Amino acid sequence: IQLYKAAGNEEDLKLAKLGTSPLDDPDSFAFNTSRLYAQGLGLVEVPLAYGHSFRVGNGTLCVGGAVKFIEAVTFDVRQGILVTSDTDQIQDRLENADKLSSGFGIDAGALYRSASGRLSLGLLARNINSPAFKTVIGAEFTEDIQVRAGAAYELTEHWLAAMDIDVTANETLVTGYKSRQVSAGLAYEGSWAAIRGGIMSDLSTQFGLN
Repeated sequence: IQLYKAAGNEEDLKLAKLGTSPLDDPDSFAFNTSRLYAQGLGLVEVPLAYGHSFRVGNGTLCVGGAVKFIEAVTFDVRQGILVTSDTDQIQDRLENADKLSSGFGIDAGALYRSASGRLSLGLLARNINSPAFKTVIGAEFTEDIQVRAGAAYELTEHWLAAMDIDVTANETLVTGYKSRQVSAGLAYEGSWAAIRGGIMSDLSTQFGLN
């Protein structure tokens, strides 16, 4: 397609060549396929839990579990930036991109404490049943099972050392990105003050320590 511009007067009318149509130019905005992707998930959990303790050797083992009612709000919109110039349509999609749904989840955990009370070992499993929640466009957010282990040791009357690690690599809202946190720290608790410090790292990345 060739475009022209009329110039001159009625007696001497000339056509000036403007160039090709945007539809003939692969670099024009007419072929721009930029899109907006936005996703989100908000959860409110109401648990009903039960636990019991047992004597194991010279120590104590506490086990428990919880059934959680989960209220979820998902947000999911995928909109072409230049597909439409109808701003009302874009605004309507943004305003109607959320969906309210509900489900339930199951957690379980165990804690062992030595007879002296100085050593504690714990294990927690969240969302054992992997509850899932759908979005307005039919996509699905799944809360995969998460397992975390931890240990704490009372070095002295005032000093405590602790460490936690994700046994599982956990999904995030960023597609293809997983997180597996490990952390360690020291705590001092005096009669009038407490000081805590620690380090944390994500084993699923190469970012090092925080």
